[in-house]
Amino acid sequence: MQPGGGITGRVHNEVSATVFVIPATLDRTWGVLEQAYRDLGITVEARDPAAHTLGNANVRPRGGIGGRRVSEYLDCGNTNLGAPAADLYSVRMSVQSHLVAQGDSSRVETEVTAFARDMNGSSSTPVHCNSRGRLESALNFAILQLLPAGGDL
Repeated sequence: MQPGGGITGRVHNEVSATVFVIPATLDRTWGVLEQAYRDLGITVEARDPAAHTLGNANVRPRGGIGGRRVSEYLDCGNTNLGAPAADLYSVRMSVQSHLVAQGDSSRVETEVTAFARDMNGSSSTPVHCNSRGRLESALNFAILQLLPAGGDL
């Protein structure tokens, strides 16, 4: 208990990757991954070609992601009036993808973590947001769309 009767506690957020298998070699998939991010309006700020990892740890999706409301991708809870906080709060998210060769295919492991903060309210404590899995799916769909028909199998 804090002085004044408040309760304190620690929040532990686990990060888990969403995994998709793309029917194209690692090199082919790596070749279109950054464009897939751009197609969703996410600027790539970090890339490690040797590790086949890229992403952005400081995405601020103002006005939406890929033409869709942020709440379609993230669940940050609701405001006091019942509206999705992801659409009204200031959201900061990290989107990171790592590719792994899997025979003639590629495994795409994408992690999305996010927090939202009510910039107009009395609390500046960030709220943890959960991914709905739709951003990861949209990213993988974008990869498939960018690959030549039939991949390179």
